[in-house]
Amino acid sequence: MMNRNVSTLLFAVVALASTGRAETFSVNAWSKDLQSSLGTHPTAVDRLLDVNAIVKRTLVQEKSAPRAAMNEARALYGKGQFEQALAKYNEVPRGSDLWLEAVEEKGWAYHREKDFEKALAQTKTLLSNPFLSIVGSEPFFLQSLSQLKICDYKGILETHKLFKESQRQRLVELQGLSETGKSEALAKLIEKNDQFPLSFENVGESVKSMPRLFYKDLKFQQAVLELKMAKAAIPVLENAKLNKKQKSVLTRLQKIAADGQARAEARLKELALRENDQNFKMLQKLNLIEVETIQRIHADREMDRESFRKGQFAKAGDDQLVFPDDGRPWIDELDKYQVKVNSCPQNIRRRM
Repeated sequence: MMNRNVSTLLFAVVALASTGRAETFSVNAWSKDLQSSLGTHPTAVDRLLDVNAIVKRTLVQEKSAPRAAMNEARALYGKGQFEQALAKYNEVPRGSDLWLEAVEEKGWAYHREKDFEKALAQTKTLLSNPFLSIVGSEPFFLQSLSQLKICDYKGILETHKLFKESQRQRLVELQGLSETGKSEALAKLIEKNDQFPLSFENVGESVKSMPRLFYKDLKFQQAVLELKMAKAAIPVLENAKLNKKQKSVLTRLQKIAADGQARAEARLKELALRENDQNFKMLQKLNLIEVETIQRIHADREMDRESFRKGQFAKAGDDQLVFPDDGRPWIDELDKYQVKVNSCPQNIRRRM
């Protein structure tokens, strides 16, 4: 049963994800150090103006136990060693910003093992309220496909309804982003964010309308970090006495300030196009599942009617009457459909 405080789970994950994190780079602190060093510590100024070195050092991929576990799990999954992969996925703690990815990939591992109950347990987590707007379209496909495997037709239709209700606005926003690269969320991110590398907890509400995991993309992060550094440093350097080398750095920063926004938008557009392509494929697959579901429901009903006409139906007790199912619920009927994993219902009938 879901805890009544599940709505706070997202914030718990965010808070935990910040613990044990490698030291971050603050643009504001860097610009203050730069200002205080000008005219007094020329060597320090040169070091602070080595933008390439700072960006490279800041955006280096952090080595951690959760990331190592994810890499091992993915390698094992690729080899078809699903049980071993699952053990590694389970090593990724809930506090890691890799946890949601681990849950999704774990769901596919269970699905490949034909353990559809456990696959659905993962998607129930992914599609719970705290994460529903940020997980993308693939968990819906995983849930729908797993439900098809166990012939949970009602569940399939509910999953598809949830997809349409929860993802419609996001799909529209991503479509617009893939065409222009412009987004109010991007403008707010550039204006407000000071800490790098970007992480789940400091990109805030922008995750809902931006490409999935955009904040982990190194090219996007580099464009935003350089732009932030340029905007912070230019006013400081323009009012200072600079040597030739420092003037060349100022010229470069002015160029970054001029085209940095466009670079960030271009990368965001590329990421949105990529996700749009994936969403289109997921929509096609969901549509195929829906068509298959409708055909199966129709076939089951036709088979039921034929069996009823021939008297070929499950034995009923002396105190029971058996009727063909026409799909319309009766007022005295409770829990009409029962689904067992790996067993599809056939000859569906009512007993009373």
